[in-house]
Amino acid sequence: SSKRWPKCCPAPLACRPTAATMGEQMSRSCQACWDPEATAAIVRKKKAQRAAINRYGELFDMLDNAVDAGPSDAQQAERSLTNYDRELMGKQEGKFWSELQQHKDWVPVAQRRAALAKKMGKTSIGAA
Repeated sequence: SSKRWPKCCPAPLACRPTAATMGEQMSRSCQACWDPEATAAIVRKKKAQRAAINRYGELFDMLDNAVDAGPSDAQQAERSLTNYDRELMGKQEGKFWSELQQHKDWVPVAQRRAALAKKMGKTSIGAA
């Protein structure tokens, strides 16, 4: 076959994993050459997920401090959390939200949400 390979992949064999530790990295490198748009979309998705998880940490910190400050502060902080939940639930017609919940760092987010709900004497907080 006379298939042409991207310049960044010198030969077809370069994209076949030769060792378990290097195989995944090489595969990603070749994928980036062959389909840069898809690779960029994956990178954007991962960055957006990381930003969302970090934002939840900030919102939970605010809510934790607000609970200690008083009920009106806690209500306002919980509204901010609810608004953010709804924003993410609507992103990409719900696809972003479902993929975010499958992220490896989502479990600590859900655990912290549950702990804050318990601290507030509620079964759940936010829209999630």
